[in-house]
Parts: sequence; C-alpha cells; structure tokens
Amino acid sequence: RIQTLTESLPVEVLLVRRSREQRERSLANERRETLSELSVEEVFARRLALEALDTPQRERLNQLFSSTLYALNEEHEA
Repeated sequence: RIQTLTESLPVEVLLVRRSREQRERSLANERRETLSELSVEEVFARRLALEALDTPQRERLNQLFSSTLYALNEEHEA
C-alpha cells in the first residue's frame, strides 16, 4: 500500500530489518502504549531512533518523511 501511495513521488521506500534486540525493546514498549496513542510523526521518530545513523542521514530521512506525509495528506484531502 505504501508503495502505491508513493509511486508518483520522488522517493524510494525501503525495508529496514530490526535486530533481535531492537525487536525485543520495541515489544516491551508496545506493552506500555499502543500505536493509536501516538501520532504518525512520533511512530516514525521512535523507529528512526532505533537506527544507528549519522546526523545528515537522520535529517534527510526526516525531511523525506515529512515531504511524503505532506503529499499523502494533500492527496487524501483532494
């Protein structure tokens, strides 16, 4: 579904695999809160925080995510 929504956008959708430790931490966090309690931006930020990225990569991913989210919201409202 994500691929379909982003077809016309100049972005590449990547699959990121998590290590076992990251999955376990994520599962522990899920027990305390549900995704419905978080905004889309919070979910993305928390997931991105689990990755070992340098600052330019992190900023670029945040920028691309914001642009994609904006485009999807515009498309949804149209």
